[in-house]
Amino acid sequence: MTITRKFQIGLLCVGAVLLFTGGRELMLCTKASPTPRTISYQQLAAQGYGRNAHIILTDAVPVTEWMVYNGTGDNGPWTRVYFPAIANDNPWIEEVEAKVQAGRNITTMPKDIRVLLKFTGVKNVKDLETKLLAQYERNGGIHGTIINEIDSLGAKEKSLLQQGYTSLDVNKVLILEADRTPSKTKGLALVGGGIVGVVLGGLWLLTSYRQSRQTRVASIPPAPLPRNDQSQRERDETQLAQFSRDEEQLNR
Repeated sequence: MTITRKFQIGLLCVGAVLLFTGGRELMLCTKASPTPRTISYQQLAAQGYGRNAHIILTDAVPVTEWMVYNGTGDNGPWTRVYFPAIANDNPWIEEVEAKVQAGRNITTMPKDIRVLLKFTGVKNVKDLETKLLAQYERNGGIHGTIINEIDSLGAKEKSLLQQGYTSLDVNKVLILEADRTPSKTKGLALVGGGIVGVVLGGLWLLTSYRQSRQTRVASIPPAPLPRNDQSQRERDETQLAQFSRDEEQLNR
């Protein structure tokens, strides 16, 4: 494969990715408005997010005892990290506080987990704690968008989370991506860039194919003329013999 062909296919692939990403963003915009809705954990668990998936979640307690991250190691950097949030009236919180005061280890994990938090672009645990603290100081809760309409957990992520939280229903839990604000402008820009990439890449690839095909056709040598095994001398001798026979018949 030539370098030019790789660029053509690469442009097509980039365009397709932009189209897919922009389409998902526009789909999310149909479920979420630019202005977040403040909702308590208990209300979200009982009623769902309604018509606006863009929320500020209050009365929620992050559980970071077991996190699943994608990155280079415990010290990061991470590209994304998942961990649950529970309601502030969950019985597990009192159990943990009692064990901490008694100097005992935490041996159990919470139940009734309805929300899974997703943070992107975090470097490590310290960076995550800083972002969580900033969330509560800035918003009085956790700001973000519930992304179940356009995204889901991978098989490996589901398996790891269930190892830590045995009562977690990974197929029903709401995934709240922190600090995400849906943007129709962003979605349209991505779709527009994707269309340009796909069209330019496709036309470039088609033009190259046609030029290559014409070159191959032009390089084929012309087909030889049908061969006549009878030489010119033989044809002349045959014609002369015919004239002789015709003249002999006339003399008779």
